[in-house]
Amino acid sequence: MSPDPAPSSPASSKPAPSGRALRTGPKPRFTADQAVDAALGLGIERFTLAGVAAALGISAPALYRVVDSHEDLVDLCLARIAGQMRLPTSGASWQDQLRFFADETWRLTQEHPGLPATILERPGAHLHLAGTMRALIGSLEAADFPGGAEEIAFALDFLGDTVFVTHIGILPYRQADASGRRGIDRALEKQADLRGAAWTGAGDGTAGHDEHAGRAADSGETAAVGDGPAAGDDDPGAPSVLTIDESWTGRGMLDRKIDFIIAGIEQGLLSTP
Repeated sequence: MSPDPAPSSPASSKPAPSGRALRTGPKPRFTADQAVDAALGLGIERFTLAGVAAALGISAPALYRVVDSHEDLVDLCLARIAGQMRLPTSGASWQDQLRFFADETWRLTQEHPGLPATILERPGAHLHLAGTMRALIGSLEAADFPGGAEEIAFALDFLGDTVFVTHIGILPYRQADASGRRGIDRALEKQADLRGAAWTGAGDGTAGHDEHAGRAADSGETAAVGDGPAAGDDDPGAPSVLTIDESWTGRGMLDRKIDFIIAGIEQGLLSTP
């Protein structure tokens, strides 16, 4: 169970706008924070400057009064999101702190669609979390994490990547097509069809259930009642990690993966060779 968040304010790592050019002309009727609000409302991965301008009720060129470029606005959005990450409760075990970090990363990916792809596709995007990472490293060291700052940073990066990739993977299962059918619905139908084909041997030239029953009768064997899955049954021989179900629209195997990573750390797998 992840610990409750500390009541203190979120860690902030908003970069200073020192690289921006001085602007001249009339003072804008909107702020950079309002531009960030509009961009995040449209989606960090999908927004355009034209779309942000329309949401603010201004012309697109007017945006350049507060941002230098699309990339600049993405950076401001990432800084905002980084500041929303909460830190674990002081005194929690290092295991619970790692779980809390993973839960917070998941929460932010849920609240900000497109965040994982934005971070993974933009070199240096992770630097917006530098302040949060430093705070987490100190907190984990105080909780007797079995390793130094380098090992802690690796563990946090590993967990963050695991959450991001898991989230990217479940999105197609959530999304619905024009008819309202979700990806999970189509996948479940395909799973049932493929299992049926595998059982009957349809299309692959292999012997199906009826042939097997015939051979059993000819040889005097008794075909077991219930041999093979009934319509709609799960394949009892398929590993759960390969069996599609409704959990694939949620966290899926994420918590199992997190427990696996933590168990590996407990066994000393982060030790330097």
